[in-house]
Amino acid sequence: PGMVGGQVKDIESDAENMKELEQLHSMKTGALFTASLELGAIAGQASEREINALRNYAAEFGLAFQITDDILDVVGDPQKTGRYSGSDMTSERCTYTSLIGLDKSRQLAEEAVNRGIQALDDIRGDTQRLKHLIRFVLGRER
Repeated sequence: PGMVGGQVKDIESDAENMKELEQLHSMKTGALFTASLELGAIAGQASEREINALRNYAAEFGLAFQITDDILDVVGDPQKTGRYSGSDMTSERCTYTSLIGLDKSRQLAEEAVNRGIQALDDIRGDTQRLKHLIRFVLGRER
């Protein structure tokens, strides 16, 4: 029901609205980032508060990553992305850009990044690398 379920939903392209699209991506991309960060936090003996903060960060990271992926499908350089622009549209996939447009998708990705950075306020220690990493998502080209 988690990552595999999200991948199945994605392959079947059965998301038809924003709520279903968000659920699909939180099950798929968001779950992958969450598992990675949560395991690292547990190994590093983080507090429950810090683990929750990293879960929130990871969810926002996954959302920003996926929205940016949808944006790159519309405006990305095929030489950099490794796929032809518009491939989601050609296959009639439900994406953020198809539901709310390019400008609103960019805004949504920025809001997710800002929420992710804010989630890091509950973590002791240096979080600059995590902040840099989530900001990088907005400017990625592949």
